[in-house]
Amino acid sequence: MSGYQGLGRIKDPPTQAVCKSLFDLTAQLQRRLVVIEETALLQGSAYDAKGERLSNLDAPVAASDAVTLEYLRAFVEARFALTGALDPAYGQLSDSTNQQPGVLTPVLVSFNTLDALVGISYSGGSLTTTRSGIYLLVVGGQVGKTGGGGQNVLVDMWLRRNGVDLPNSGVRNSVTDVQDTKVVLVNYVVAMLAGDTLQVYISVDRLGIGAGLLAYTPAGEARIPSVMLTITRLAH
Repeated sequence: MSGYQGLGRIKDPPTQAVCKSLFDLTAQLQRRLVVIEETALLQGSAYDAKGERLSNLDAPVAASDAVTLEYLRAFVEARFALTGALDPAYGQLSDSTNQQPGVLTPVLVSFNTLDALVGISYSGGSLTTTRSGIYLLVVGGQVGKTGGGGQNVLVDMWLRRNGVDLPNSGVRNSVTDVQDTKVVLVNYVVAMLAGDTLQVYISVDRLGIGAGLLAYTPAGEARIPSVMLTITRLAH
């Protein structure tokens, strides 16, 4: 075999049944890839990704196996690409209420509208992932205040994983006039294990002026939530 050259242009999207068959096939091929590569490295004492000894290593497996390593790798990559479609994880949440902290310490942001949740659960201000992987989060907050005249106020927003601040996830904006509305926006990529939790926090540096995340309902328009969150798994 001269090398994997790709499958070319696919005319029609594969059905879910076809994807499932390819998924199962590439799972078997991935195991065979482990056998070939690790046998070459460990001379007959290979273990799989879970640390379990492979049962079919009674004899060394040559790298010149009928299916080449290059071809196997292509199938393994295809499996990972298919897994996202067969086992998705994503969510879209928002909140229709004003969230105006009454303290100067961090306050947990809540969501009362769950537009979509697949492979992720939500409760009490925390998102919990049920599938491990690399996730993209986009959180947008509508910053404003309801009093205080021309007093300036700072509003910060950031992320926590399992209750611990995520590095470099913070954003800040300020408002001076009651008529002002501004946006704080977090874009973040984070590795999550099944069972990990994510939270959004805000803080203000001035009390008594109704500062925080404000929702609006313009006549004849879509509602403007006080905060919106989108999360999707990018990879395993």
